[in-house]
Amino acid sequence: MSRSVQKIALLWDIDGTLLNTKGVAAKQLVESFRVITGKESSISPGQYSGFTDYEIVLDLLRKSESAPEIETAEEILIHYGSRLLTQLQENPPQLLADIQKVFEETAKLRHIEHFIGTGNSSLGATSKLTASGLNGYFGPNSFFISTPARVSRDSVIQSAAQSLKIPTLLIGDSDRDILSAHKNNLRVLAVATGHHKIEELKKLKPDYLLDNNWNVHEFLEIISDFERSVGP
Repeated sequence: MSRSVQKIALLWDIDGTLLNTKGVAAKQLVESFRVITGKESSISPGQYSGFTDYEIVLDLLRKSESAPEIETAEEILIHYGSRLLTQLQENPPQLLADIQKVFEETAKLRHIEHFIGTGNSSLGATSKLTASGLNGYFGPNSFFISTPARVSRDSVIQSAAQSLKIPTLLIGDSDRDILSAHKNNLRVLAVATGHHKIEELKKLKPDYLLDNNWNVHEFLEIISDFERSVGP
């Protein structure tokens, strides 16, 4: 009789972990903010690393001396998300490290399930994954995203931790990913492919750590170790 294999969930952040939009998303968000509010704003590289879309827009509203109302933030993010895919199709996101090979290899392993745990709003997340060619690896019920009811990253990750009934490894590039994993009793793999250097991430004591140019073999070794630690 063959031994049953423990199913596991890989809970992926998007920006800085899976892909880099090379400033396209930030540019569209600033433009949508201007269209909806009539006010100028700016976002510099890395300024809001680890923040959710709602947190970013609410902060931009405060800085422009506008009322930080969730309804206004949602209006801005709908405008942003509905236009982002076209922008990204013209300027496709860059897949980071060995992401493409990871999804090709793990697609062969039926016990591994992929989920998104992101600070992106719904339209933002789907636009980025579609434009990068990764959307097909995630099912319709695989998204834990930022919403008006889940503004913070902690609340997004908490929702995932409570909903997923199998051992879960969070994969992210920011300090906030690590801290949210710790708060929700999830194991975490930190990758230095975003705006945080590996030394900074290491200080927060993630369970696993990869540098900015990790390869598929290093990744799969970590997944194997995680599987052994949670196996039946």
